[in-house]
Amino acid sequence: MDTSEQAILVETPKRETRRRRSVEEKRQIVEETLEAGASVARVAQRHAVNANQVFYWRVRNIAKDGWERACPASSCL
Repeated sequence: MDTSEQAILVETPKRETRRRRSVEEKRQIVEETLEAGASVARVAQRHAVNANQVFYWRVRNIAKDGWERACPASSCL
């Protein structure tokens, strides 16, 4: 059997669609990272989010809600 004329079909992997998270989901993830001893990387991994994205959400949260909400006085000393 001559295989030179047979078409080789290769399936390309399907791209995952981008997950859109609600504001409430983002807020919950950010609040988890603000707990004492929490690691942003671990929280991000647990929620299947890139850690850089979580840092960006944190910065936006601090800018919008104020530093006091993100960093209570007792934990920032």
